[in-house]
Amino acid sequence: MKLKNTQEKIVKRTDPDTGEITEEIQSTSKTFNTKVKAEEFFIVFLESIGHLIGIKSGVDRAVLDALCAVAEFDTGVVHLTSKMREKICELTELKYQTVANSLSFLRKNKFIIMDKGECKINPEYFWKGSLEERSKILREGCLELRINFGNKTNKNE
Repeated sequence: MKLKNTQEKIVKRTDPDTGEITEEIQSTSKTFNTKVKAEEFFIVFLESIGHLIGIKSGVDRAVLDALCAVAEFDTGVVHLTSKMREKICELTELKYQTVANSLSFLRKNKFIIMDKGECKINPEYFWKGSLEERSKILREGCLELRINFGNKTNKNE
């Protein structure tokens, strides 16, 4: 974020020949950059919100919300260390095994992608970060999205 600081001062000058006093406004300005902490948020995408209907348990929704809250900005990654799992248990007020069961449900239903202790929130549904970075991740084809229409299954490749 760029900020601009401008100062003005009035300079009085006396003409040595006529003795006339003139006033001149002199302004100086400085421009500087400052970092502003990004507001905490995550985005839910309406095209995919119908899939949330599949989450019938408030427990699973609470775990998903907690994951979204602690996810890394612009990646959607949560490193599921034992300390992070404890934090999710604290945030949701759930027991460790209940959180583990919920993570399994969320993975099975493609809300999250699990890989070697790392959980990535599916950016098709939720995102925390810049939309440009989300588009880049989706373009790179790191996800497979399946949409069910009745009895037929479509794969977007």
